[in-house]
Amino acid sequence: MRRGLEEDEFVLFYQPQISLADETPSGVEALLRWNHPQHGLVNPANFIPQAEQSNLIGPLTEYVISQACGDLSELRENGFSPRMSINLSAASIYDLELPEKLYNFFGRHRIEPGHVALELTETAVMADAAASIDILTRLRMKGFHLSIDDFGIGYSSMEQLVRIPFSELKLDQKFVRGLLKYPECRSVTEVTIALAHKLGLTVVAEGIEDDATLDEVRNLGCEEGQGFVIGRPMPLEQITGWLTERNAAAH
Repeated sequence: MRRGLEEDEFVLFYQPQISLADETPSGVEALLRWNHPQHGLVNPANFIPQAEQSNLIGPLTEYVISQACGDLSELRENGFSPRMSINLSAASIYDLELPEKLYNFFGRHRIEPGHVALELTETAVMADAAASIDILTRLRMKGFHLSIDDFGIGYSSMEQLVRIPFSELKLDQKFVRGLLKYPECRSVTEVTIALAHKLGLTVVAEGIEDDATLDEVRNLGCEEGQGFVIGRPMPLEQITGWLTERNAAAH
């Protein structure tokens, strides 16, 4: 990984998100890939855990933020203004300097924090919510959106879910993919959407892979969605083309 960083082998792909009300683009999620010279594109699940156990998660996080910020600036220069979702590792949310660093970094690129959603997994946050709540609160106060990712597969404390100022909840794709097949998945989905709305959160359904599921999550009240039926993760130049086509179709 250290050599990969030095050789500029890491790249960002972007998966589009849409508003389910009218299917117009609402945002993009930045997804890290390692373009390994021998193994090709490597999924982050195969290297992020090792990075978190070493001193490389910091440089990787800085790379993602820097690249995403530059790409968002380019999209805005081309007339697009999607919200950019960026995944933060479990180790990142205990960095006391993180709120100020992120605020200053995006400020230098003239990007308002309101155009950025910071995604954190449920298990990472709830593992030590007391230690992370101060940092997350300060990020929210600076204007960043906070998204709880993969909701429904961890061990959330409802008290902590209320205390941490999330603005968005991402329903785990396991439940979305099983929505039309398994009553249990549908029940979890319905309860989670109701809970999120009671807390004033926007709900994003992940893993939408067919039109029938897209229609169903819309009917159940999800505001936004992402998945292969909407668009696969793609390089910056392709996401620009996707946004162009979607905006043209909307008009």
